[in-house]
Amino acid sequence: MNRNINFKTLEERKKELASLKTEWEEMKEQEKKLKEKFYSSPFEKRAQIKRELKTLQEAIFKKKDCGINIKIEIEREESLQNRTNPVGNPTDPKKLANLLKSDLQDILTNDSRWREEGYNFDYMEIAKGEEIWVMHWKKNKEIEKAIENLSRHRHSKKDYANDIKPSDLDQEDYNEILSLVRQINELGEVKRKEYQQNNENIKLNNPRLFTQSRCSTDRRDGQKKWENWHTFHGKHNGYNWEIHVPDNHIALTNVLFDDGWGTNSEVGKFFAVEGMAKPTTLRYWNVEKQQSEIV
Repeated sequence: MNRNINFKTLEERKKELASLKTEWEEMKEQEKKLKEKFYSSPFEKRAQIKRELKTLQEAIFKKKDCGINIKIEIEREESLQNRTNPVGNPTDPKKLANLLKSDLQDILTNDSRWREEGYNFDYMEIAKGEEIWVMHWKKNKEIEKAIENLSRHRHSKKDYANDIKPSDLDQEDYNEILSLVRQINELGEVKRKEYQQNNENIKLNNPRLFTQSRCSTDRRDGQKKWENWHTFHGKHNGYNWEIHVPDNHIALTNVLFDDGWGTNSEVGKFFAVEGMAKPTTLRYWNVEKQQSEIV
């Protein structure tokens, strides 16, 4: 059987990635202009502009996703090449430990290293401290090279070398690094709770305010798919409210909102909802009424 398989070289994939990046940047500029047009247009024209924007953003997402996959392939091959023919001596464990401690201390004191919601994914503890994964090592080239050049990783056939085991470092250094990783996780939990409580307090004092949690699709087994819908959360009389609004509802024509993948995430996270009938019972669910009532 003849198979037409085209294996691209590393340089060819780098050129392809550069081309994708250029196209992606051009499309992002189109997106920016379309958003400006959306906000400067009267209400009756926004629905059409929003449809155009959604189509463009879907194309942007596909372009970016393709670029990410190619970038991952390139990084894997470069990492394997670096470890196939290592240059010089293996990494000094003390030097790597100091690099990691400095980076971890920076996370603990630098608010720019945290997402607004209180998340930081730069380090991960595995199996109760038996392993530490450095998740952002590609952003810090000095740490990246030092981890790849550890004695255990030299000549390794693994796709990536971003894991650190107790045997890679002095036991005291490893324990200190593990302690810092756990401190970051604990601080992240505090930051997340503070962020969530602040949002809850704002909604508690204004029952018309809702926050959006996600955009999803109702896919019920054996039934026809309903449509894309958005979930919003609010508070009223001490109870949590959750409303589900169809993507094509006229009330959503006037706003751009997060689709769950970060698109339009610059838009404010609070939404004022009017015209919704109060639920007659807890766990009230009436999709048809919500479609017609929310204005």
